[in-house]
Amino acid sequence: MGAGRPLEVDLRRVWDAILYINKTGCQWAYLPHDFPPRTTVNYHYIKWMTTGFFARVNAEVRRRVRKKTVETRNRVRGSSTVKASRAPQNLPKNPALTVIKRSRAESIIL
Repeated sequence: MGAGRPLEVDLRRVWDAILYINKTGCQWAYLPHDFPPRTTVNYHYIKWMTTGFFARVNAEVRRRVRKKTVETRNRVRGSSTVKASRAPQNLPKNPALTVIKRSRAESIIL
């Protein structure tokens, strides 16, 4: 990291506070006391907005979700192909079913 004073606040708690405000629509002044002070959260929020941090996080989350979706699709496609290839190829036809089909066809013709 850069030079300067060491952080006295847990950035994860700052992140959680920003998510809380975003989700609930809570005003900064009414941020619950189990989060860092609102001035600290606001400072980091503005800093992250100006540096493009949120855009980078959003892009990374989007990339991971798309990658996982593609992997899931490929796994599903692969498993159905494997199951189809394992099925016996030359099964004898069930004579009872063919008789039923013939009788239906015959009843339609007659």
